[in-house]
Amino acid sequence: MLASAYLYGLARLWRQSRKLPVEPWRLVMTFMGFTTVFLAVQGPLHDLAEGYLFSAHMIQHLMLQFVMPPLILLGTPGALLWPALKHKGMMRVLRICVHPLGAFILFNVALVGWHLPPLYDLALENHNVHISQHVSFMIVGLIAWWPLLGSLEQLPRPHPSVQMLYLFAQSIPMGFLGAIITFAGEPLYSFYAKGTGIWGISVLTDQQIGGLIMKSASGIVLIAVLAIIFFRWFASEESARSAA
Repeated sequence: MLASAYLYGLARLWRQSRKLPVEPWRLVMTFMGFTTVFLAVQGPLHDLAEGYLFSAHMIQHLMLQFVMPPLILLGTPGALLWPALKHKGMMRVLRICVHPLGAFILFNVALVGWHLPPLYDLALENHNVHISQHVSFMIVGLIAWWPLLGSLEQLPRPHPSVQMLYLFAQSIPMGFLGAIITFAGEPLYSFYAKGTGIWGISVLTDQQIGGLIMKSASGIVLIAVLAIIFFRWFASEESARSAA
């Protein structure tokens, strides 16, 4: 559906200007984003996540929340988004959602909520609920990355100092949740606890690996992005001083 909307937007802009409306590198980013979604929800990783390994499920979720969203946002210029988002009601809602505080709340409510054992097990036992889980992760992922990579002038990114504070804040709930999962003394999710397992990995060990993946992989991504923002901000400040 996302791919269809993207292609429709490209075709619409091409009809207006009769030239490629998006830089080639953006097309590459978008293709990589859609490929990430496909690899996450189809094939071996999906089968492992749905039937055997909690840790595989964590990799899947990280792909939907930390890999796909930045690629899609990098690949989507504001001109492609504006026709779909220009309505006043839509913009009013989006301003609230992509504000750093709104994005922080939405992302972490979805993150923590879906990892509560009753909801998590339900998603694995009911295909429609599982689809809803993945769709919600992708939506809140795009919202969470907007303050960092959004390309629409009408929804500008915050100052770099705010972006860095936002990234630091985002790292706390996921790190805390990952620690709870890692150091739990017993399996938290009955779906995996009653399963047969695979490759001789115990349910508790698999859960610990999954918690570490959540905590460490997300932390590495957030710290790396924070460092990039800091050094770019520092470089721009130095350039401004030199020009003064």
